[in-house]
Amino acid sequence: MKDSVLRMEHITKKYKENAVLMDVNLHIMRGEIYGLVGNNGAGKTTLMRLIAGQSFADEGSIYLFDSNEEKKNAEYRKRMGALIEEPAFHLGMTAGQNLEYFRIQFGIPEKNRIHEVLSMVGLKDTGKKKVSQFSLGMKQRLGIALSLLHSPELLILDEPINGLDPAGILEMRQMLLMLNRKHNTTIMISSHILAELENIVTCYGFLSRGRMLEEITSQALAEKCASFLNIFVDQPEKLCRLLEKELGYKDFKVYPDQCIHLYEGLEDGNKICELAIRENISLNGLEKRRMSLENYYMKLVEEC
Repeated sequence: MKDSVLRMEHITKKYKENAVLMDVNLHIMRGEIYGLVGNNGAGKTTLMRLIAGQSFADEGSIYLFDSNEEKKNAEYRKRMGALIEEPAFHLGMTAGQNLEYFRIQFGIPEKNRIHEVLSMVGLKDTGKKKVSQFSLGMKQRLGIALSLLHSPELLILDEPINGLDPAGILEMRQMLLMLNRKHNTTIMISSHILAELENIVTCYGFLSRGRMLEEITSQALAEKCASFLNIFVDQPEKLCRLLEKELGYKDFKVYPDQCIHLYEGLEDGNKICELAIRENISLNGLEKRRMSLENYYMKLVEEC
């Protein structure tokens, strides 16, 4: 049975009178790659800051490695690595010099660890290049190298692929999978590139307006992200009324581009075509598609 690495129970966080997180529950087990999904303002960064000890909750409990005693949590956070905001690197120093500074500050004895983490994030060949000359993507890689310096058991990454080109995103994916599979590093990651999360995540948490809407494994999500019929017509509202009245369908959504997503009756394309022709509705397209992670999240937000 897997151990609990992180639990958050009934967490509420307010800034003055504005509640940013409301009664949030979250569970991460050892060895998982947990994808935190949410739009801007959902509370993702605030939640991660609470986990990392950079902020404190107004209500609720945080259990790190099955402990919620604040004194122990301060000690347990030494087993965590986090990249939530851009670290304050010395711009006039190289990547290696910056990591050497932090290695001494953290009391990490293995000096060769610097070369290891720079290799992991693709910065081993930067040589004497100063951080002031780094691109946004290179600074992002250096931040991740810093979060890996002490070989953490739990890694918290807020938008780690921000600023990376496609090749960099692929390298980041491979690195995270290597850390998870080879070193059993538990990872919590947020990203606006939801399609990339689907490549690595084993469990999801869907956050919206400060509330946790759902936690679900990638396997269960794959089963729920069933296919749907994408129907393009000139009179979508009329066809929807007919779908409900004539065929008994109720699970559909109309989009502004006159497209209907029908989540049932996927084998009844011919019946739908016949119905549209009979009622003089111009049918411009009908195709079967699979619901994306983004579609699933938006549907979940609308339903909650």
